[in-house]
Amino acid sequence: MKQKLSELTPEGFGIYRDKKGRTIIGSPRQKKAWIVDRDSERIFMLLQNRHIIALLIFSLLGFNFNKWLAAVIVSVIVLAASEVYYRLVFMKNLDCVENVDLPKSGSMYTRGLQLTPKRNFLLAAACLLLAVLMLANMIFNAGGLSEAFKFTDINRAVMTIASLGISYFCIYAAISLVRAGLTLMKK
Repeated sequence: MKQKLSELTPEGFGIYRDKKGRTIIGSPRQKKAWIVDRDSERIFMLLQNRHIIALLIFSLLGFNFNKWLAAVIVSVIVLAASEVYYRLVFMKNLDCVENVDLPKSGSMYTRGLQLTPKRNFLLAAACLLLAVLMLANMIFNAGGLSEAFKFTDINRAVMTIASLGISYFCIYAAISLVRAGLTLMKK
């Protein structure tokens, strides 16, 4: 069944929403879009986070059982199975629209321009708080700042790298949201 798409609004990385409220999966390189029907939205939300689920399984198995090799194997199997299901089963059942001009996904700053200044500042404060809490958790669990960077075991290495990565992203998001809030206040 051939369907037309109305104006698309970016919702995330490769995910759009049209004016009818439908979720659209887009591929700018292929110039294709797949329409997620209402019945498939819940499974799509789960599959959309398949990489995070595999990472969560890795961290839970690695930290709880101290068998990081088993955690890697199980995580890779879960990731591969979910990716195969997503690409070969789920996507095949969706309606495909070809030759679609997809809008560019906005940056954190451009998305912040769609919010109110108060909301931007509150989100920026929450991002900064999360960054501070992640770094504090890393330091306290490692037994000090100097101990956090001694990668004596896989758990400490993963905790340090993940904490630094999440904190870096949170600081970037906070700066972008503050910039957007200040821009909106000048108008």
